[in-house]
Order: sequence, then C-alpha cells, then structure tokens
Amino acid sequence: MKQKLYFFSLIGWSISTLIVLLNLFEIDLVKIIPLLWIVFIGVFISSGSSIFYAKNNSVINDYEYDNNQFLNSGIPLIPFFEKAPNWILGILGISFFSAIIFFSKTFKETDISSSILSSGFFGMSMLFYSTSILIFNRLIEWERNEVD
Repeated sequence: MKQKLYFFSLIGWSISTLIVLLNLFEIDLVKIIPLLWIVFIGVFISSGSSIFYAKNNSVINDYEYDNNQFLNSGIPLIPFFEKAPNWILGILGISFFSAIIFFSKTFKETDISSSILSSGFFGMSMLFYSTSILIFNRLIEWERNEVD
C-alpha cells in the first residue's frame, strides 16, 4: 500500500508542477480541465496517509524514544532527511520555494485572477506532495532494510 501511495504522491506532484509551470506561460490548465482540482484534494489523501504510516513506524518510534524531547507531540523529520536521496531533496527545495513565491504572489495581486490563484494553491500542493514523497520513500527503504 505504501508503494501505491508513493506513486500516487509522485503523480500528484508531477501534475501540480505541470499546472504551475503552464500558469507561468499563462495557460490555465484548470480552466481547460476543471477536474484537475481533484489533484488538490489528493493532497489530503497523500499527506494524511503518510503521517499515519510515519507515526506507526518502528524507526520513528525508536527515534522518539532515544531522543526524548520536551513536549514532543509531532513526527520528527530528522530521520527522514538523514541519507535521503538527492533527487527527493531537490523536489522538496523546488516545492518549498515555489510555494513561497506563488502563494505570496497570490496575496500581492489586487486583481486576483484564477490562474494566479490556482498556481498558489498548486504551489502549496507541490510542497505537501513532496513531503509525502520523502516520507513514503524512506518508509519503503526502511521496510526493505528490515527484511534483509
């Protein structure tokens, strides 16, 4: 199931990136194909399941036990970033900066057009999808290492 959700996250990130890139060339793909807003809804499926799987992972539980922090209630991201593949870190960097740029651009415009608004939302969805890609990639890798 993790493998399927991993590919789902990769596809969602790719479609979100395509929508944002086409918006740069003033091609509003969401206007042409309104069904693409489902990609934005898929963020909740991808992010929610990645958080669920990460919270119930033995590597994360061991890390939380070994690094007992004051008022630690979240999922530590350090184990996911340690030895992560460079291409995933690149995806995260691109997604982070595009989310900042496009979302801030959305609020600076006085006349918010639908293309600027959709690029802001899909810029944020890129960030959430890329985080899910990182989490699922590491969970699958840890699972393979446990079997070996």
